[in-house]
Amino acid sequence: MRSRYSAYALKHRDYLIATWHKDTLPEQLDLYENAHVKWVRLTVLTTEAGCEQDQTGIVEFSATMKANGRAENMTERSEFVKQDGRWYYLKGQ
Repeated sequence: MRSRYSAYALKHRDYLIATWHKDTLPEQLDLYENAHVKWVRLTVLTTEAGCEQDQTGIVEFSATMKANGRAENMTERSEFVKQDGRWYYLKGQ
């Protein structure tokens, strides 16, 4: 989760695609359409499962960004799945 947040903040598109589950990967992922957005903080609120022996996990987080000089906050409940020993982002609400 933290690595994906960092990838969004640094606009590392290839990493985001590599860590996104192939069944839910969007056709396009344009990180530059909102170039005025600066991500400034990630707070993990809760986690469910996601341990070494688990095959699924959930992370609820809050992320703060600055857009057009104003601070904004978003919250998401992200689902992950483990395949071949690696975690992949499945979907978020």
